[in-house]
Amino acid sequence: MSEPLKKPGKQPESYTPKELPEILKLAEERKPTERLVETFIAGKALFELHDRPDVLWVGTLAWADNNQDEPDIDALLKKYQALCEVPKLERMNPDWSAGISINYCLGGKAPKGMLFAQETWSAQQDSRYDLFTQPAGLHLRVRLDKHAEKLMGKKKYSDADMYGLLEKTAAQHGYRRTQGNPIEIFYHDHEHHTVKYAIIPVEKAPEGCQPKDAPEIMKIAQDAQKSSRKKERFADRLGAVTLVELPKCMVASYERISSNPEQESDEFIVAWLLEKHGIRTASAAGPGDDGVVRYGFDCHKGRDICGENTACVKEQTGCQHCRIYHQYVTLPAGATIAGDGDIAVKEFPGGRFARVAVRDPFSCDFPSAWYVLLEWSFKRKIQNRLGCKSKKDCYSLFSNEESPCLEEIYWENGVQYMAMYLPVA
Repeated sequence: MSEPLKKPGKQPESYTPKELPEILKLAEERKPTERLVETFIAGKALFELHDRPDVLWVGTLAWADNNQDEPDIDALLKKYQALCEVPKLERMNPDWSAGISINYCLGGKAPKGMLFAQETWSAQQDSRYDLFTQPAGLHLRVRLDKHAEKLMGKKKYSDADMYGLLEKTAAQHGYRRTQGNPIEIFYHDHEHHTVKYAIIPVEKAPEGCQPKDAPEIMKIAQDAQKSSRKKERFADRLGAVTLVELPKCMVASYERISSNPEQESDEFIVAWLLEKHGIRTASAAGPGDDGVVRYGFDCHKGRDICGENTACVKEQTGCQHCRIYHQYVTLPAGATIAGDGDIAVKEFPGGRFARVAVRDPFSCDFPSAWYVLLEWSFKRKIQNRLGCKSKKDCYSLFSNEESPCLEEIYWENGVQYMAMYLPVA
């Protein structure tokens, strides 16, 4: 793998385009690490060929177990979003992030990888993050706007459509995908959801050349798989599964619809309770007030995200990044608290749950604990209250307020845990 990215010096004087595209303006403000080489126009869509040095990405990375399947994208995204509160040091473009597909274009010749990440100057990052170096070279990108949609012939396009458009345009101008670097990048303005780019690495296409395998990225995949086997097994992070009865109680209730609803809902309800009512919830700094527990859960089932979220612009985001997350905070006995336009105070009915705790959850694939709970209940013929008949039903049904699957973050002796609660009959 290439050396980590270093901060560049000033841009050469010859690099003086009159009107910079938006993504280049962003780079210029951040001390650019790229050089615009050429532009192509197809229809009214602008394609930009640019030369970049190695780029260091920090985020979460997952590999498939074989050459046919994909990694668990939902679990990987949830892990990435759950780590948002962990700082990424020296980010280049804090309002932008990427989804990087690795080996997807190789036709099953190597394990597929997926990375959710942001660009960074520094390799000194929290150990829970993965680092990945995007090799230097030429890259072709297109802004995914109405002009690109017209070329693809559709507003609802797939990854294959947008990367196929780039590959086709590259071929029309004497380029091809870079052999030895089979990555594809979806780069977007996650803060405002207004700008999206698709990017592939390209190289000049010699006449009569034949595509080759991608040894560098294949080696990365193999090394990653070897490394993962050396890490602590997921099963070693799990406690024992137990049946617990959660009592009926009053809770402060709040939900958030956004691309990062877990963190946003958590921060809002914690601040609301502390500032308005002096109620302190548990955090890494210490325990909360007596009887105060914070639970979170997905709440998508039977909901129209676009219809409920006025901030969701369907034509720009397609809602692929918007989700609903709900927070409950149990209130101290005898507390008299009224809700307002943001927070509701309601009764949580409690009930029986199968519970398991995951140690240091954000450094592993913690959503897999739901499968552990389901399998445990199936073996003991304990019916879950979600209607799940197999582990495949897990993510399609873990999303309703009537029988929520609760997540609780807590600390013991300075170590973080996540307890998962599966509602059972």
